Amino acid sequence: MHICIVTTEYLPGPGGGVATYTATMAKFLVKAGHTVTVVVKQEGPDCPWPVPDSGPLRVIPVPMINEASGHSIWDDPDLYANEMIHLRCYAGVFAKKVAQRLPEIHAETPIDLVLSQDVEAPTYLLQNERMLFNKMAEVPFVVFIHSPHRQIQLFNDGSLYERHDYHRMLYEEQSMALADGLIAASQYMKDQMIAQMGFTEADIRLIPLPLGEVPQGEEKAARSKKAEAHRLIYAGRIEPRKGVDYLLRAFAKIAPRYPDLILELAGRDTQHPALGKPCSEVFLKPVPKAIRKRIRFLGPVPREQLWRRYRKADIGVVPSLWEPFSFTCQEMMACGLPVVATVEGGMAEMIDSPQHGFLCDAHGVDALATSLEAALETPAADLKHIGQSARQRIFDYCDNTTILEATQSYFEQVIEANRDAFKQSHRFTVPSNLPFGDHPLSEEHPAKRHPTPAKIDRIAVVVTCYNLGAYLDECIQSLEAQERISPYIYIVNDGSTETTTLEALDRFRSRPCLEVLDFVNGGLPVARRRGAEIALSAGYPALMFIDADDAIEPSYLRKAVEVLNRHPEAGAVNAWTHTVGLMNTYWIPPHSQFPLLLAECMSTPAAVIRAEAYAAAGGVSPEMKYAFEDWEFWIALCETGYALLTIPEPLLRYRMRDGSMSREYRIATREHGRRAILRRHADLHRRFSTEVQLLTEGYVYFEQAKLVDQQNPAENQPPQAPPKKKVPLDKVIYRFFKRRIDRLKKRTG
Repeated sequence: MHICIVTTEYLPGPGGGVATYTATMAKFLVKAGHTVTVVVKQEGPDCPWPVPDSGPLRVIPVPMINEASGHSIWDDPDLYANEMIHLRCYAGVFAKKVAQRLPEIHAETPIDLVLSQDVEAPTYLLQNERMLFNKMAEVPFVVFIHSPHRQIQLFNDGSLYERHDYHRMLYEEQSMALADGLIAASQYMKDQMIAQMGFTEADIRLIPLPLGEVPQGEEKAARSKKAEAHRLIYAGRIEPRKGVDYLLRAFAKIAPRYPDLILELAGRDTQHPALGKPCSEVFLKPVPKAIRKRIRFLGPVPREQLWRRYRKADIGVVPSLWEPFSFTCQEMMACGLPVVATVEGGMAEMIDSPQHGFLCDAHGVDALATSLEAALETPAADLKHIGQSARQRIFDYCDNTTILEATQSYFEQVIEANRDAFKQSHRFTVPSNLPFGDHPLSEEHPAKRHPTPAKIDRIAVVVTCYNLGAYLDECIQSLEAQERISPYIYIVNDGSTETTTLEALDRFRSRPCLEVLDFVNGGLPVARRRGAEIALSAGYPALMFIDADDAIEPSYLRKAVEVLNRHPEAGAVNAWTHTVGLMNTYWIPPHSQFPLLLAECMSTPAAVIRAEAYAAAGGVSPEMKYAFEDWEFWIALCETGYALLTIPEPLLRYRMRDGSMSREYRIATREHGRRAILRRHADLHRRFSTEVQLLTEGYVYFEQAKLVDQQNPAENQPPQAPPKKKVPLDKVIYRFFKRRIDRLKKRTG
């Protein structure tokens, strides 16, 4: 079996995590006779680890560079990376590289299964293409649920609705929703994902993390009688969700009764998300100064040294507020170290009885202090016995052979199930939480309430034109250059008055498969509605709106129709947009989903719309006469249960120009549009009121910060060293002679 592991990290770090799992599992799969290719993100110009390029284990680093310039993608982003880094989420940059690289690897050496991770969703773009176009359909994708960003942010007091964090959560959850198989290391994590996303019990396989290789010196060293102090040890990042704050306060509470007790914390310090200060500084603040001397922040500790510190410690502490599994707890137990841990995580499944360790409630200083005291008051012989029992327990629970066999068996089941499912339907279904983000994945898609739609074999394009004759030729040419599909074109002349536009319209009046419809000016929504009514009355099963100054790429209609015919759940399909004219950028929205769709328009007007979906949504509303007519329509369409999907390619060209409608928006214009949306979709806004309010607040803050960056670029530069103060000349002379006199005194005694 050829297994491709896609990961953001490969080398194990001090605290374990994704890198430890990747390295351990890759090694075991190779030993079991499989071929493993690890595709890993490479940040810097050089690989920091040996890269096997042949044999059963192959590591392929993917450099984060701009291929056109050869420079770092972070310093010199291309249009895609610029959009992701500044507007969406940096995670999408690696996902794009993976979507390019994996099909190449598969063409060279066919892949049987892809094992990925939820963290940063490195395969979500390729999984999207697989759903939309059956790309790599024969290869199932399994996602290992390690630590979803939503939970990390929630328990770290971080932002859930800041643009970059929110989009990362969307990508991770989309990757999990599109996966053919899911692995969770603990029942705790599995239960959380079932509750959060509505998976069924059968959707997620429970397989604990393998123990891997335990370094030499397996027995915990006997405590020396001459030892200076008792030691508690913590390992992991210094951050809120790890419960470090509670640990320090609990230590301060019990430390006066144990004057020789020392607390060691091994791990990288982080910045507190809410306070903007180092977490160590924040957490130490309530601790009395006399106690602080007995708290030692060790910083990142290499894994080999960490094991030695475990063996020298008396008690390990895992005080996490949320922890799906814990490599730290696993490693402490493997060293024979008695562990005090909270029940909010997989630790309770590892320490399944008092004879294997000490458990307490999370979010409580008193509870943690009580458990620490209980451990410290346990007689030495009993404590040693607990450590030995914990060691045996973790060797049994995380047995490498058992876990490898369970993983291989699950992979085989997923491969077979994927083959059978695709053979039956020849497609991968749209996740049922599109467009309703709170819809359980265990239930059928909301669009199932609609009758099965007709196959789309023809399409009408409604081109709205008001004094845009200068751009009309380019627009029509792009429509007539479409691959395989020749659309019927309706140009809706919305009362144009310019001579150049009237002349351009006259040139098209005799063109085959094209009609010019002349109306008194009624505004953009009315023009679109008029064109749609004529197109649908002519029997076209799908239509598209496009402004006369925009254009589309030759493959767009073919691909959009392919997606609509494959997925009856989809009511419309759009694509990434290349903005030209006054700007040269990409606009890369994800698939439309509530509540985000209520805070941000996620499609340009040029989506291809199924006729049944257009009718179900009630058409373009003339009420939206000033602004947001397309946004309101997409909300209405998705409210009916249809999905609005996005092709992950820049196939639309949107022109930004002086005098365009969107650039003329005023505060009253925008407010009118917003009020109309709120009025027409009041139930939706009530349903998602909390999320929409937080998203809107996050977007306002983002725009304000961006404006500050543009107005004060110097303020956003790295801080410079303060200028040196000028020392008066007489003091310079004094210091010079004083140094000489001091040296002379030293030599002469």
